[in-house]
Amino acid sequence: RVVGRVGPVVARHLATAHPPPISPPKPHTHVFIGDVAMPLTRERGPHVPRAMLTPAELSLQSVLQTLRWLMQKDLMRQDICLIGPPGPLRRRLAQHYCWLVGRGMHALTLTRDSSETDLKQRREIRAGSVVYVDSAPVRAAMEGHVLLLDGLERAERNVLPTLNNLLENREMALPDGRFLVHPSRFDNLIARGVSAETLARDGLVRVHQSFLPRGGAHPARPHLPRFPAGPTPAITFSSSSCFSSLPPRGPCARGPGGSSTFNNYALFTHSLRRAPAPVATPRRRGKHASPSPP
Repeated sequence: RVVGRVGPVVARHLATAHPPPISPPKPHTHVFIGDVAMPLTRERGPHVPRAMLTPAELSLQSVLQTLRWLMQKDLMRQDICLIGPPGPLRRRLAQHYCWLVGRGMHALTLTRDSSETDLKQRREIRAGSVVYVDSAPVRAAMEGHVLLLDGLERAERNVLPTLNNLLENREMALPDGRFLVHPSRFDNLIARGVSAETLARDGLVRVHQSFLPRGGAHPARPHLPRFPAGPTPAITFSSSSCFSSLPPRGPCARGPGGSSTFNNYALFTHSLRRAPAPVATPRRRGKHASPSPP
């Protein structure tokens, strides 16, 4: 049973799948996906995404299972990572879930050129003076929104320590002199008698307790050679695969035989995982050397 923004199509699909909870909350205050209920936040502003899934896509059980899993991890306050093919699939699922529960979201796509400036602050010249502008992770941490880090598999060694410190410890040193502090540690300082004005003067900023990071990654291909890229990430994620959650769009969505492009890509990736690693054969030198290919 679904109450709220999901729609009658999803409600009809889940009416017989899961029994309703024993003491259901009031209507239009919670969103139900099966036996999981999530209260509506009802945030307003440009940071709240719009609906990204159509009613036809919401009628698929794989989509409902992914949204239900996201809701469960949100209630448990666990960091998660969506693993799927390249494209907007992971971002669409995360954006639709944030719209479903009424939460704000900030997204950051990681590339091999991403640096600490993209994670912290950047400098801009405004009215003849240099000012620091907060990046998406800093805004999400201070405002208590969902942070989507897409492309975690492309993170380089220069951003791994910063990511580890933010996602694991909820701490980050900003270039403008401020320092993000874990909410429990900030509250302990307040309980010991330190005033909020003193902490603000020292540059300590409390991370919102509702801050939740969400990762998106593409599975690596084990047949390729791997080299140590720096410190090992100490980030703990609960992962879920969303390879076949959504059907592709467009006139070229389905290939020969009616199979979807996403499913073909999943089979192709699975075959790469089982393929043996290529072995480089050294060339023979001398009189009996084999001719080089043209």
